[in-house]
Amino acid sequence: IGPNGTGKSSVLQALILLKQSRGQGALVTSGESLRLGRYDEVVHKPPRGGYARQPIGNVEFRLEGSFPAFSRNRSAPPISSARPTSETYTVTFDPSGLLRHETEIVGQDIQIAGSWHRVSGGEVSPQVIPLQFRELDAGQVGLTLQASVAQAVAPGGWSFPQGLDPSVVLTTQVELQNIFLGFHELLTKTYLIPPLRGVSSPDCPLLDEPPSDFLTSAGPDEYASRVLSTVAYQRDLETSISRFSKQSLGVKMRARLTPGRRVSAEAYNGSTTNLVNEGFGANQLMLLLAQCVIAPAGSLLGIEEPEIHLHPRAQNKLAEILVELVKGQHKQLILTTHSEHVLMGLLTEVASGRLQPGELSVYYFYKDKKGLATQQRLAVDDQGRLKGGLKGFFEANIDELEHYLKALSLPRTR
Repeated sequence: IGPNGTGKSSVLQALILLKQSRGQGALVTSGESLRLGRYDEVVHKPPRGGYARQPIGNVEFRLEGSFPAFSRNRSAPPISSARPTSETYTVTFDPSGLLRHETEIVGQDIQIAGSWHRVSGGEVSPQVIPLQFRELDAGQVGLTLQASVAQAVAPGGWSFPQGLDPSVVLTTQVELQNIFLGFHELLTKTYLIPPLRGVSSPDCPLLDEPPSDFLTSAGPDEYASRVLSTVAYQRDLETSISRFSKQSLGVKMRARLTPGRRVSAEAYNGSTTNLVNEGFGANQLMLLLAQCVIAPAGSLLGIEEPEIHLHPRAQNKLAEILVELVKGQHKQLILTTHSEHVLMGLLTEVASGRLQPGELSVYYFYKDKKGLATQQRLAVDDQGRLKGGLKGFFEANIDELEHYLKALSLPRTR
């Protein structure tokens, strides 16, 4: 939450920039998913005085997260009950391309650090990790790690003792792979639902293949065509989309094939209406719901202003739907919003106990005295209250009420 121009959208765009830059050796600022211009147009350049500008510098991304626990002691308690493995991934670009990246992994009894730099090369510590298995009495196996350009740290060659259960070997390999490539794998399941969304014509071209990621830099019409084509190919999506749209707006939605390899969207509730004639609320909501539903479990979805064109009551219902998607399908959502109705809907979910306080993070974005975008996390308690209140929302309401009361007190003019 926060005023316009304070960097909320940049958080979501940063993730998509990383996604479309994977394996490219440079920060792809204009790609198939997102077009933000040239590198020098994206990177912040503070003024040096007068009209002089600072030289184009570096841009750094830092991701922190937790993944399923891994212990080098294979006789430890089951993974589900162990402390999660935390990972920090940092990558830096300069105008020439990828400059450096590094990963730090801290688990129950394991700590790994790896880095790569364009000039100095790469290093990993430790070089060998001893793994202890229950099937062998204090038996150990060496795991060699190596740094690579494509991934900050990538698994090297594994060697396992003879006679070890093959299923144990496979499980260990998969777990290590998931940890070392955790953020890279997560980026493949990261999606952005942009603010410009909706169906602008009665029908769209039917694509040959149904994409699962609808984001495209080709514009809103192509975005709509991707969504409707996928819904037409995968009819099971209609059931979920219709259930959620009925819950929020009182209408169901579906895709319909038309002659000439075209596809249209319809809203129906007793009568059927082409979606372009139904209203912008239902129009944009179908595209939002489609991406939320089709994204696989474990996905990270960024949603720009989910409240667009929705009545306050529908915004509140949408908050309930988003919580259901998170809880029922194990997805993580990052929302940027100017809507107190969406935020209050989420806080109400905490107050009711359907959402735990630790499952909702609220960040207030603003510009500091130097004009730099910054943010403050607002603590959420178990009654759905924000420490410090709803910054920027209630103050605006009070100001508006004050102006209204003053207007009523003035003499009427004709």
